[in-house]
Amino acid sequence: GGVIISSQIEIFSKELQKKGLNYYKKEFLPHLSQEIYDKPWISVFCYKETFEQIKEALLQDTQKIYLVFQHDIQGENIINMPFLNILDYEKILYVCDGNIVRGENSLISAIVSKKPFLWDIYKEHNNAHTEKIEDFILFLKTFSQNNDYFEDFRAFNLSEDKAKVLKHIFSLHEKNMFHQLSAYTYQNAHLLRKLKK
Repeated sequence: GGVIISSQIEIFSKELQKKGLNYYKKEFLPHLSQEIYDKPWISVFCYKETFEQIKEALLQDTQKIYLVFQHDIQGENIINMPFLNILDYEKILYVCDGNIVRGENSLISAIVSKKPFLWDIYKEHNNAHTEKIEDFILFLKTFSQNNDYFEDFRAFNLSEDKAKVLKHIFSLHEKNMFHQLSAYTYQNAHLLRKLKK
């Protein structure tokens, strides 16, 4: 059928293009140093098991600022985020330079943000998630032949060495795929537009 994309998010996306990331970084988290605003921001909303495997890598990566949801961790490059309503959370995904998300709702929000993302897929006891991973990769291949990203996405979900993926996931991968994926979602899966038609 489709996905629901908030009209408020569409308006916010246009405002963001005009005013820039730093303007909204300061709006969301005022009183930080300019150095923090100038660094890439990565939001982290993942399952506990995944977080335990990546937290040391987050702490060591002082070139980025990590906005961490639902996990308490202390570090100079870490900002522990409070609970946000869904609209504010979606706006954060747009303001960040990359996102780690879990769950289908967060995945859709990450897709429409046009930002590089890693999806921490729910690990099912019958291993059905492994088929979902391969299906999702197959779908993504219609937008890119970037096998590095596909391997990283697979490793992030199936490997015990998730930290290795984080070292380059948000710097090396092409951004064009994420723009195309977002455009596809707007054109083919925007439920409210489809219902209006």
